[in-house]
Amino acid sequence: MALAFVLATLTVMRNQDYRSEITLWESTAVLSPEKPRVHNNLGFAYELAGRQTEARQGYTTALRQDPDYRKARANLARVDE
Repeated sequence: MALAFVLATLTVMRNQDYRSEITLWESTAVLSPEKPRVHNNLGFAYELAGRQTEARQGYTTALRQDPDYRKARANLARVDE
């Protein structure tokens, strides 16, 4: 019974990360800060929310980690138009 309660509590806590694209990718970036795809996706979530400054930062971080990441470069160019 106690195990079921603990597992249910952990599930509820993890589901909080999925309440929006931004919180999902922010949480993922904390867990995997070295992955450029995570930062690109976080940038895209920010861009969709109209948060251009944060979007630019996400794309720039992705490109710092992988200068050949074409998708991040295209996303950054679009934000900078």
